[in-house]
Amino acid sequence: MDGPTATEFHTTAAGVDVLAMADECKAQGNAAFKEGRYELAAQHFSAAIALDGSNAVLFSNRSGAYASLGSYWEALADAEKAIALRPDWSKGFSRKGAALYGLGRYAEALNTYDAGLAVEPGSQQMGQVWIRVVGNWRFGVEQGSGSCRVAVGGGGDMCVELIGAGAGGARG
Repeated sequence: MDGPTATEFHTTAAGVDVLAMADECKAQGNAAFKEGRYELAAQHFSAAIALDGSNAVLFSNRSGAYASLGSYWEALADAEKAIALRPDWSKGFSRKGAALYGLGRYAEALNTYDAGLAVEPGSQQMGQVWIRVVGNWRFGVEQGSGSCRVAVGGGGDMCVELIGAGAGGARG
C-alpha cells in the first residue's frame, strides 16, 4: 500500500485523530444549539474549525449560532467562508441570506437566496425563506436607499424594482 490511509493522514504525530475530535466538537455544538445555548454552540463550532478549517458545515453551523445571537457580521463572515468552501451547497447561501437580512441588507439577502436557488432550484426551504423575506420587506428600509433592483427567481427570470422617495423614504 502506497502512502497513508485517509485516517492516518488526519492523525497527528501524537496519534490523535483530528477529524474525530472535530466531529465531537461539532456534535457538542449541535446539541448546544438545539438547547438554545447559542454562545456555547459557537464556542464548540470554533473549536471544531480550529481542528478542521476546511469543513463548510462547521462554518455554516457557527454562522447559524452567531445569527441566533444577533451577531450578524460574524454570521456573514462564516457564511461567506462556507460558500467559498462549498459553492455548490445551498445551505451556505441560506446562512448568508439570513445574516444579510439580520443586518437589514434586504436586497442583498434576496439576491443571495436567489443564488442559492440557482444552486439548488428545488429547495423548498430556500424558496420559503425567499417568500418570507419578500413578504417582510418594507420600502426604504435600507439606509440611503433611493432605489434598488433585485433579481429573483432561479436564474433572474423576474426582477423586482423598488423606487423609494429618497434616503429612508418610501413612495406610497
